[in-house]
Amino acid sequence: MINDDQILTLRVLGHMYIRLGLKDKADRLIRALLTIKPNEPGLLGASAALALDHDKPQEALEKLTRLFANSLTPDPTFILIKAQALWRLGRVAEALEAKDQYLATLGAVRVDQ
Repeated sequence: MINDDQILTLRVLGHMYIRLGLKDKADRLIRALLTIKPNEPGLLGASAALALDHDKPQEALEKLTRLFANSLTPDPTFILIKAQALWRLGRVAEALEAKDQYLATLGAVRVDQ
């Protein structure tokens, strides 16, 4: 069985694949990890971003719905991805609402400089 440290290491590898432009490889790795940890927020968020990148906004939204159901304070990045997915699905009012939520969350986590 794979332990949490190994999953974290593989998740980081998946993010490195994304940064290197190897998105298909990252997608396969993250999908495999999701079979082991189906509600892990970092994996769901990365999978949602990849789905959006592959022009699959409905799939991205489904992943984000799972992520938000299991996360007390979602990362602002994931809220922005939700806004983009909703926009691509033509759900403009919901997309604008998510954008406003993103901006409000950003303001809440921003450190004054």
